[in-house]
Amino acid sequence: MNRGSLPLGFTVATLLLVLQACGGEAGPDGPGDVAVTDSAGIRIVDNTGDGVWSDGESWGVDEIFRVGGIDAETDAMFGQIISVDVDDRGRVFVADQQARRVSVFDADGALLSTVGQPGSGPGEIGPMFMGMFERGGEVWTIDPGSQGIQKFSPDGEFLGATPFDIMGGVPIRMDEVGTAVVAQRRSMEMDGSLGARGDAVTTIGVDTADTLMVLPAGESVTLQGGMPEFNFFAPEPLWDAAADGSTVRGMNNAFRFEIRDPSGELTRIVMRNVDAQPVTEQAQRAVLDAVREQMVQAGAPEQMVQPIIDQATFAETFPPVAQVLLEVDGHLWVQRTGALSDVAEDEALDLQDLGSPLWDVFDPEGVFLGQIELPGRFQPLRMIDGVLWGLDRDDLDVSSVVGMRVVR
Repeated sequence: MNRGSLPLGFTVATLLLVLQACGGEAGPDGPGDVAVTDSAGIRIVDNTGDGVWSDGESWGVDEIFRVGGIDAETDAMFGQIISVDVDDRGRVFVADQQARRVSVFDADGALLSTVGQPGSGPGEIGPMFMGMFERGGEVWTIDPGSQGIQKFSPDGEFLGATPFDIMGGVPIRMDEVGTAVVAQRRSMEMDGSLGARGDAVTTIGVDTADTLMVLPAGESVTLQGGMPEFNFFAPEPLWDAAADGSTVRGMNNAFRFEIRDPSGELTRIVMRNVDAQPVTEQAQRAVLDAVREQMVQAGAPEQMVQPIIDQATFAETFPPVAQVLLEVDGHLWVQRTGALSDVAEDEALDLQDLGSPLWDVFDPEGVFLGQIELPGRFQPLRMIDGVLWGLDRDDLDVSSVVGMRVVR
């Protein structure tokens, strides 16, 4: 799992890129109120209970890595963390969109090097920096609005770049699938519509792109007269891929997820009934304030910002699901949306973190086990070898990069 996009909305980088681009049998099956139907070899699991974990059986996490925070050295202070990766030597790579660089730390949190710097030339990272991956001894930075996919050595040496054609599809989210880096791309249609055929998930950084899957069309952004119009919290596709190539996909407005094996064959459907929260007027104002602030910080001119604010609309309810994560052993993690309807009048919303600390966990058969609550304001970005890597914020909103090993 990698936070290259927001299932509940779009990152400011994505907003700017869009603007640039258009310029059987049923019955109970064990405890927990589970109804299972086997339809043509597909296991359909409808979970209605509170989970099968009893007291003391639920999972937890142990912190094994932390760097950053209010007392950190200057080189370990972060702005907006968008990606974390780890190589086979235990080095931790942190992509900071605000600083436009990648910091490399050893397993004890000591800074080893930095990769890239702000700018628009070769070896420099632009304001539309959207993600980073460590690939076999190389650091790949994804910067579709400038140099495309750039490759560096871990000590910062620039190794070359591969173009990223935005007109071939606006990148919404990036991830790793097996040995490939892939992007969910929203296509620009000939009639001016955006993504009407759905979002293709394709390999990037290679000479010939392969399509892994095509997701249903999202509804958060449309084009009218060549200009984008945004409907915040409208349905958007969610997906994740395990290291072996198996995938989960669904829509964030429904708790229904399809699991496919590495060959793409549908093996099970996991469902659970959850309630959606209403999008209040206070929440709408908080979202628009956050969008305006982030676009201004990103350098967007007022003549671009104000039309987006003026034409923005909102869905009636928040999507109940924020993120999904699929482990290689088949366990499915589903993050609920946070308590956004209750946002205070003067409360600022972080558009990059709208999820709840509670995650629903399902076993490889699709049965709901129970919930795991992640500590504090920890927001996972990826799971690598049983460790959740992400960011944590203190009371002053200062970020740290944290690794949490899952204790089963």
